[in-house]
Amino acid sequence: MKKLVIQSVLLICIAFMPVASLLAKAVPVKAAATLLSLYRESDAIAVGRFDKKEEFGTNRVGNGYTAVSTRTFFDVSSVLKGEPQKFLALEDEEFRYQIETANE
Repeated sequence: MKKLVIQSVLLICIAFMPVASLLAKAVPVKAAATLLSLYRESDAIAVGRFDKKEEFGTNRVGNGYTAVSTRTFFDVSSVLKGEPQKFLALEDEEFRYQIETANE
């Protein structure tokens, strides 16, 4: 009886091994980036403080959302890599979604 149970367990394990190996190959795992690799890949690294955020245009309006162009300004206190500068402005696109609320 014990031999039959052991054989059944081994048979089940062998049957599922190819499926497990296929699943492991299907999802590649990317190693976490280190600070040194991020530093090497960066064009500029600065230490700064948030100053203000401005909207400067509406790019498009879709079904349930609006895309707005924004500019975020920072006061730079020091530059670790790249050109020295006192101010920094980053342009981005912000998506604003309309949420329907139930009327009570």
